[in-house]
Amino acid sequence: MQDVCVIATASILPETIVSNRDIGRRLIDGAHARNIHDAEAEDTVRTRAELIEQKTGLRARRFFAPDDTPVEIGMNLLEKLMGEREWAALDAIIVSSSSVQGFPGISQQIVAALREKHGGLAHPFVLDISSNACTSFMYAMTVGRSLIQAMGYRKVACLAIEFSSRCIAYDPKAFGISTLFGDAAAGVLLTSGVPGLAAVRASRADQRQRHAGQQPSGRSAARCALVYGGAAGGRWGNADFGRGDQTAPGRGLFDRLAHSAPGQSDADINSGLQIGGD
Repeated sequence: MQDVCVIATASILPETIVSNRDIGRRLIDGAHARNIHDAEAEDTVRTRAELIEQKTGLRARRFFAPDDTPVEIGMNLLEKLMGEREWAALDAIIVSSSSVQGFPGISQQIVAALREKHGGLAHPFVLDISSNACTSFMYAMTVGRSLIQAMGYRKVACLAIEFSSRCIAYDPKAFGISTLFGDAAAGVLLTSGVPGLAAVRASRADQRQRHAGQQPSGRSAARCALVYGGAAGGRWGNADFGRGDQTAPGRGLFDRLAHSAPGQSDADINSGLQIGGD
């Protein structure tokens, strides 16, 4: 059975940077806009803004502009992935997101928008996966790999699109952990039979994962084993999602695929691929 390879990666990072202090100010302004004034709650927000960096290391996040839409961002991301490639060979579009849902699904809306610009696009299989932020993309890669190997699909695009800023409750009493997250989009293009940036040799998507000496955690988890260069003699690296490690930013996977060097050690490779979260 031929390996499934990553032949292209792409990402879109919003320009607007929102600091922890900015988030606190937005929460308070949101309450004032509804004519709610609660000095104790506002003090809690200000304190939390200062503690976020101490407890998580997070200094800021990025937000898409108010007039940006998930469909437009998804379409732009897919165009970056496809480049000059033939659109007729794109047999599937899989969108993963924990913050973007809709009816019809985002993947269907992206296809409708793309047809206006790319007449060669046929009738790709579409799927939206909305499990959780960290593992949904790995589920997408698992499904995409299976479609290629089992069903003979030629090219499969796996997209991750997050608009977390649209899910924040701008209320000093009910913001929860929503203020920690930001917006971004990234994706990979999968195919088989040609050399690529990396070969996807194995993937696993589990609802429960058992750690050494521990009982199953009950949290979703996924793993994808990649071989850099997509050919015999390449180097292995593992990308873990859903383990709570949080040792590298999410876009590190795409940066690592694009910039890995043949002389890197296994430790160097794995340090850039350990990507996790609850």
